[in-house]
Amino acid sequence: MNSALALHTLQTGKTTTYLNVRSRDWTRFGKSHEGTVDRGHHAAVTPGKSIRLFGTMDRYVMNAATGLREPAMVKYDRTFKIGDTCERDSYNIVFLGTIVAIGAKTITIQHEHSSKKTRLSIERFSRKNRDFDLEQIRRRNSEWND
Repeated sequence: MNSALALHTLQTGKTTTYLNVRSRDWTRFGKSHEGTVDRGHHAAVTPGKSIRLFGTMDRYVMNAATGLREPAMVKYDRTFKIGDTCERDSYNIVFLGTIVAIGAKTITIQHEHSSKKTRLSIERFSRKNRDFDLEQIRRRNSEWND
């Protein structure tokens, strides 16, 4: 099995670009499974500096002519640097943290209200933060906490 982070990888200087990011391969009860590919989702990683998430994702957008929400492919392009706030996990509320390290294959996040740290793979970080909107997250979390 191929355990690479992406279907295609490009190296330019210190930046590695992963095209069509994929999850890790895994084994359960002795049976091996290949990781899933997120087609259209890409990440450009400069270790120790930044991670750029870019590509297209499915979203529902309002059609002004009909007044209805319709499915559409929406482009996104977000760059996170060390010290930026990001999502580290979620359940009913979204748990935030601060990026403290960016490696070639993982992102380390300091928890918002404790001394714990979480390390996310590039694929998981991309899945959780490609549509990151801090204001919307804080509004949603406050609704759950009320």
